[in-house]
This record gives sequence, C-alpha cells and structure tokens, in this order.
Amino acid sequence: MDVESSKGTAMKPESPKKHKRRNVCLGVTAAAILVIFLILLILGLTVFKPKQTTTTVDSTSISDLKVSLDIARLSVHVNLSLDVNLSIKNPNKVRFQQTQHNP
Repeated sequence: MDVESSKGTAMKPESPKKHKRRNVCLGVTAAAILVIFLILLILGLTVFKPKQTTTTVDSTSISDLKVSLDIARLSVHVNLSLDVNLSIKNPNKVRFQQTQHNP
C-alpha cells in the first residue's frame, strides 16, 4: 500500500544554469579572498616590516659633582648628575610618543 504525497518528495536534479551560477559565485569569492590575502601579505612584508630605530647621543654633561672622602672608613663618596641629550629616529609607519617625566 504505497501512498504518494502531493508535495513531491523526490529531489529534482539541479539545472545546469544553477550549477554554473554557483560555480561562478564560488570562483569569484575564492578569487576575492585570494586577492585580499595577497595584498595583506605584500603590505606585511614591505610597508609594515619593522625597521631598526637610530639612537644618537647629541650631548652629555656632568653637573653637581660632589666628592667626599671618609678617611676613618677608607671610603670615597661620589655624587653627580649626568645630563644626556638623545635623538631617536624611528623610520616605522607606526609611531609612539614619549611624554616628558620630571621627577
């Protein structure tokens, strides 16, 4: 006793148009993902490649030099302040800014 439904449960084979359209859509999507990946790879290896920073000492000076001798303990105490002027050149695209700290 076989009963057939009116909805037609049998699957229809895909038409060649739908199959071709799906393949074109998948191909375009894969090509777009590949192009985006290649652009990110090229940027990562060229523009965003970290470069070495250049640090130079422009000037140094000693100020507030104080020397004291303790003959009883056989010791020498030296107190000084060293002022250093540095220049830093950062050739990278991403930069940072150092704030001035005055203790």
